[in-house]
Amino acid sequence: KSKKPRSHAEPKMARPHSNLFHTSAEHDAHTASRQKQKIEAEESAAAWPALSEHMWMLAHKSIAADLEDTSFVLERMCCSESIEQWEIDGLKKWWKRVTDNVVLHHRQEEQLVFPKLKERITFPPKVSADHVYLLKLMGKAAAIFDGLESTTTAEDCLAVVDEIEEVMLPHMIEEEETVLPGMMEKFTPDEVIAIESDMSKEFDWCDMPHFYRPFGNDLDKKRQHAQRSFGKPGFVFASFVEQDFVRYEEEYGTLLQELLQPSGERED
Repeated sequence: KSKKPRSHAEPKMARPHSNLFHTSAEHDAHTASRQKQKIEAEESAAAWPALSEHMWMLAHKSIAADLEDTSFVLERMCCSESIEQWEIDGLKKWWKRVTDNVVLHHRQEEQLVFPKLKERITFPPKVSADHVYLLKLMGKAAAIFDGLESTTTAEDCLAVVDEIEEVMLPHMIEEEETVLPGMMEKFTPDEVIAIESDMSKEFDWCDMPHFYRPFGNDLDKKRQHAQRSFGKPGFVFASFVEQDFVRYEEEYGTLLQELLQPSGERED
């Protein structure tokens, strides 16, 4: 005997009810707990700065800008008939600042950041292996820059900067794609701020201004970010840190601009 087709209006058989909760109070408590967890997760996600202003992204942008600017200066020198002594001395000073920044960044990642992150996340061993190789390249570059004295040696400097870029840029992208997402998922912003605060305690006077190169001359933006990411109160920034930004501009900012486009070569 054929079965009578079930009308769409007729209800389907209900699935057996899971006896997960013995009372409605337990069910309500569980629901409230899940809702709380969801809210906390959403608040945590909302508390993270925009990715473009994340500590790691800013550090990487600064390093990338350093390499790009140095390459531009060297390309200009290579096309010149001769190089003046102030250019040689100025570029050596600038490259030491670039080198010190890279060494600090990688050392802090290995000693302060990665040990904490490895408590909850895993990432490729290649990330640390790259640091070892890059520091060797920076040492090689330091020796070549020490010998800078002519357009010929400027070409040698440019070649080693290109060599560093070929490793550094993919390395930073790999960190951003393999390490940063895990950190933002498994750690709260406050936990990361504590790590960043420890990092800032090791900064020399020029390290924080150099870190904030991507923000240009926007001092208010730098102050707000330092308060949020490094735990620097506004009065501390205004009383102690802000003067370092002024000194940095006088000592390195003006120097870099002059190296990029010497006054004597400007149309204005």
